Amino acid sequence: MLRIEVDHPRPPVFVYGVGQPHAANPTTIPINVTLINEGKHPLKAGGLRAAWQITLQKPLAGRSIQKIMEWGKAEVLETIVVVVRDEEILLVPGQTQTSSFTLTLPTDLPPTTSTDFERVSHTLIVSAITPAPDYSEDLTRDSGSHSQNKPSFLGFRSKSKTHRSVSPTPPQSGKLAAQNSKLADLPPTFSPNVGIVRKEVRVVTPLSARDVQPGQESDQTRVLPGIGNIRFISSTGYMTVGSMTFICIRLEEIDPCATIYEVKIYLEQRVTSVDGQETHIDRYLIGNWQCSDSQKDALGYLWRGPEAKIQSEQDIEQQGHSATTLDSLHLNNVHRLPSAALGARASTNVLHHRIASSVNHQLVLEVTHSLYSEETPGKGDWSEGTRKISSIRRNVILEDCSLSRSNTQAPTYDQYMDVNQADPRRDLKPYAEDNIPESFYIPRVTTIMVNEQQEGKSRVHSAKQIASLVREHQLETNTYCMCFYEGTANVPEKGSGLNLSDTADLWTDGAASLHLREADMADARKRQEAKWRARHPGARENIPGFIYIFIDACVCQMDETIGDSHAGNSRAKAGITLQADGNVRDDE
Repeated sequence: MLRIEVDHPRPPVFVYGVGQPHAANPTTIPINVTLINEGKHPLKAGGLRAAWQITLQKPLAGRSIQKIMEWGKAEVLETIVVVVRDEEILLVPGQTQTSSFTLTLPTDLPPTTSTDFERVSHTLIVSAITPAPDYSEDLTRDSGSHSQNKPSFLGFRSKSKTHRSVSPTPPQSGKLAAQNSKLADLPPTFSPNVGIVRKEVRVVTPLSARDVQPGQESDQTRVLPGIGNIRFISSTGYMTVGSMTFICIRLEEIDPCATIYEVKIYLEQRVTSVDGQETHIDRYLIGNWQCSDSQKDALGYLWRGPEAKIQSEQDIEQQGHSATTLDSLHLNNVHRLPSAALGARASTNVLHHRIASSVNHQLVLEVTHSLYSEETPGKGDWSEGTRKISSIRRNVILEDCSLSRSNTQAPTYDQYMDVNQADPRRDLKPYAEDNIPESFYIPRVTTIMVNEQQEGKSRVHSAKQIASLVREHQLETNTYCMCFYEGTANVPEKGSGLNLSDTADLWTDGAASLHLREADMADARKRQEAKWRARHPGARENIPGFIYIFIDACVCQMDETIGDSHAGNSRAKAGITLQADGNVRDDE
């Protein structure tokens, strides 16, 4: 019996260069294949083949967020074949042989994707082929090869040991296909065989450049009818699934007759089918400002203008949030972004829309407000109008949760081969309910739109299955992703008398800034981690990493706006530093 072991750098595999011609360097990964004869008799193989196969699966019938879908057979989109060994291999009982090779992945490959519309998968296949008298004459034949070959009576003979096929391979007739009819067909030169292994590998195609952290900043000012001027600022060094972002909302010159009841921040995700007819919309509530607990019974609002207070016979000085003046309201906090376990996905590149759904994201600011007015001008019959919701939308690019600091500044893949790869099921202790990171506890509502019309009712997702979702994502990522990082910042936590942070508390004398030396920043991070652990006595001992946010002044206090930026250089003006440090985790 032949056992095949495949060793490669821990996933995900990053494929850079899509949409970046100046940085379109192919990704080359090293792979080790070990053959072990576990039988009692000598074993012979006619050679060793490897393939990187990209497949597409679609649901058999219908799409629904309410039901478990049945998936059809995987269709081969592309196959990259490598001849690892072209000679006969003989293994005596108990003997082990290891072969090493590199596999180069083109820059235009689609990422691993799983939506309600399709699944795109990447699979590494290694086959020890059965020896045959005339098999060596056609070892590298592939009917869909794009290499330059000369025709012969056998078909096409490859001149190189690696070639790429972008057409589906012929149907497979073998035991493997019979065992699972939904597996993709094997390349024709991979059977018959004396042993074969398939290993699915997650591929990420970052939309930011190699070695550049995916930071994003934006500063916009708008006029909202019935309210006044509103400034909406967001800033983060890592705009990824499961990360954190700092948000400031400043309302100024507010209508004196207005009342602001609630301010919400959503991350909205739209997954649209390839044909454009159906869109699944997920709304994640990442921030919510309401009246402070101490004032909720008496007031029930964040801010009310002096004219509205006179008409409602209330104290002009009393407000539901302390960061107010007679004509302004200032809100800010650090907000956690949802985990991939909650359905959050990375934004997609337009080049991939032809084969898979498009995924787009927006930050949505919603303000619930009303306006006092006279029913009949000049008669003094004042009354409060109906409550309205005004919104501001901002497009954002959300990167994959695997793009942590350690990964964006990673060495080449060949330097990873000596890393001890832990077995997640064996070495990773499951999370308990009291120490699950905040990225897994974000309210989510899903709506299906068909031809721009809502289909059925929106679905409010329950938190009952959170433990199983966390475990599944933990095993998938080995916790090497931003979702499992703990967030720590020098802003007050919830429950300090206000629902969310009070602006005045952000002005801390001991806050770090960009002007500090790296050694000082390291000391500051240690203090932050110690404070975090003191507040979370039940936390896990081994944590993949911490996200640190240091604030020495709110962004809106600066004289000039920071504009829209993806480079992260303007954070010095904003007085914000965000760093994500990955800790080396000991096996548990």
